[in-house]
Order: sequence, then structure tokens, then C-alpha cells
Amino acid sequence: MDADQDPELWERVRRFAEQYGLTAYDAAYLELAKRLGLPLATLDKDLQRATKSASVSLMNAVRIES
Repeated sequence: MDADQDPELWERVRRFAEQYGLTAYDAAYLELAKRLGLPLATLDKDLQRATKSASVSLMNAVRIES
């Protein structure tokens, strides 16, 4: 089954948003990384904390100053 057709997908996103205090947008990225077993790259502090709590690897991000 394609993930887009998974009836539980948006429920998992909603739970992540609620549990970790994330926007739906950030919760969707967290859900995708967790489901695919991939690390997540972000400079967002709330999303960084959520990756740790959700046992999702966090890539080392480098801030580029302009």
C-alpha cells in the first residue's frame, strides 16, 4: 500500500504534532523520517527535540550565514 493511501498516516502526523508540540508540517517530516528510518536535517529546535524523543536520527546541520 502506498503511504498516501495509508489511513493511519494522518493520524500519526496528528499524534506527533500533539505529543511534541509541532506544527503539522514539522510533524509530517518527523513521521516520514521515522517511517522510512532516515535521519532528519533541521535547524528548528522544537523539531530537533522531537527527533530525539521519537528515536529519529538527526543529521548534523550547518547554518550558512549570508
